[in-house]
Amino acid sequence: MTINATKREIFLVFVVILLGLLALIYVFLISPTQDKISASESQLERLETQKTLIDTTIALGPTYRARQASRFTEANEALAGFVKPMHVAEFEQLVFPVVNDNNGRITNSTLSAPRIYSPYMTAQPIPRQMYLILQLIEDYNDVSVQPITYPSSSTSLLYSKFTYAIDMTFNQYLSMLDDIREWDTTVFVSDTNYDFAGSRAVITFDVFFVDRLVEEEEPEQPVD
Repeated sequence: MTINATKREIFLVFVVILLGLLALIYVFLISPTQDKISASESQLERLETQKTLIDTTIALGPTYRARQASRFTEANEALAGFVKPMHVAEFEQLVFPVVNDNNGRITNSTLSAPRIYSPYMTAQPIPRQMYLILQLIEDYNDVSVQPITYPSSSTSLLYSKFTYAIDMTFNQYLSMLDDIREWDTTVFVSDTNYDFAGSRAVITFDVFFVDRLVEEEEPEQPVD
């Protein structure tokens, strides 16, 4: 079977084949390459942005360290009102001088191990009054009302209770309480009584203390 084709038809077939080849080259070669180039350019922009942030952070490093040191000092100053965690022997070094100065003699003591103590929240927010007309106005003006937030605390204190029975006169007992009242610490007399028949005072101390912040030491750089 013989097919006769004109030059025009042969030219059109050649053009179609050429366009097909160009389409295949674009789909399988040029388009994926362009996608890779676009992805590389986007990644390059992200890396340049990260580099700018890193350079800015490095430049502000001394400022951040100074601010951290300032906050560290402020936090420890705020915690300075609490006594540091202490052992029984350390607490007795605080109590014994007061007892001795008032000529007392400790005859019995009850000491409790430290435990976690979370303070009670006493502040209660006043609920916001809601009226229908107010709600309609806010809905009309698309005003969003922030929900009521209740104050909370995640602070955990360490708490111990120490009770001492002390032989002393009533005047000595009053004098010792005056001395204890001058303590500017978080050691409080939670309960006390005096037995006139036995000339004995019983004093219970509630001790609240927290750990101090300790600045982390920077790791040593390896020496080449």
